[in-house]
Amino acid sequence: MSRDLAAIHWVRQGFDRSEDDPVSVVDAAGGIYGMAPTCYLSLVARLGRFERADLDRALYETRELVRVRAMRASLYMVPRQILPVVVAATRDLAVRGFVATLRGVLGPAEVDRWASRIEDVLDGGDLAAADIRRALAPRGAVADHLKYLIALMAAEGRIVRARVQGSWRSNRFTYSRWEDWLGEPLRAIDGEQARVRLARWYLDGYGPATVDDFRWWSGLTAAAARAAMRSADPDDVPTAQGPMLAVGEPRRDPPAAGVRLLPVWDTALIGHVDRARVVAQDRHAHVYDRHGNATSVVLVDGAAAGLWQLDGLDSLAVRVAPFDEFDAPTWLAIGDEAERIAGALGAEGIAIERCPRPPPLLTAPRNRFLSPLADVC
Repeated sequence: MSRDLAAIHWVRQGFDRSEDDPVSVVDAAGGIYGMAPTCYLSLVARLGRFERADLDRALYETRELVRVRAMRASLYMVPRQILPVVVAATRDLAVRGFVATLRGVLGPAEVDRWASRIEDVLDGGDLAAADIRRALAPRGAVADHLKYLIALMAAEGRIVRARVQGSWRSNRFTYSRWEDWLGEPLRAIDGEQARVRLARWYLDGYGPATVDDFRWWSGLTAAAARAAMRSADPDDVPTAQGPMLAVGEPRRDPPAAGVRLLPVWDTALIGHVDRARVVAQDRHAHVYDRHGNATSVVLVDGAAAGLWQLDGLDSLAVRVAPFDEFDAPTWLAIGDEAERIAGALGAEGIAIERCPRPPPLLTAPRNRFLSPLADVC
């Protein structure tokens, strides 16, 4: 993969740190993974100035960003202005697993009845799943499957993840009725039109890209991805072997020099099937596990150069394992990035531990990508 494409990817994803606004960067990145701590760490890597409160304000006060299951049925932070498009384009993906789980256990009428009761309980406020359970006191199959019903309602746009209970590492959400949280019900958009607009949004952040790239990023079927890309630019239909497709004039800025510490599931690492833009072929097995999950990566001048791991809550520890030896300036830059993380998260302090080269993730136990250096140092 040419360095030109890597440069385009770098700049469009916001790594030049020309922005201080979380909403603008999330939009430019085609959404950012919504689980903690990735939601914070992905923004530290991209924004020129960032504090944890900046994202909390956009999520909980202005509500310009909303957490929703979207691409590949994963939880993303999405700008409110494009939220109806993203939900309409990816709803089938988001609900499929929950519908399959509930099918044969709760009939459609029972699902609707309990969903209405959940909406009644949430009237005018937001509650955690445990609070909803206490208010409804369900029994039997409903009690066993209540969490899937809540997740289904969120995927359908009937309710929305509102606040987080606990620390900045917590993923214990409260839920609110959609119109109560956002001031209006979810706007209905035709699914086919929404997928075309999703393709354009993707290309704005990730183009040039192929149909296969868009299919991988979005989770859509091959037919749906191709139709959306064709309508996004009918004069240039890309294939895995054919021409790349870009929206507008591709930027040819050189990659920003320096170090970035990307967290697990960072969107820069999962936006293309062709991962050589950021990760060299001989390092794929160290960055991605057998399910395609991307671990936390040390990015040096736009390329994956090692792995890292963040531990702690108030006082943080950063473990770093280079693929090849880092020189002294690189270690100093890593220290500076670690200090940025500590400052952004309001940590009391941060320590750095140097680790040996990590083993491949492809042969590691399930979910090792979440803590890639657990057995290294």
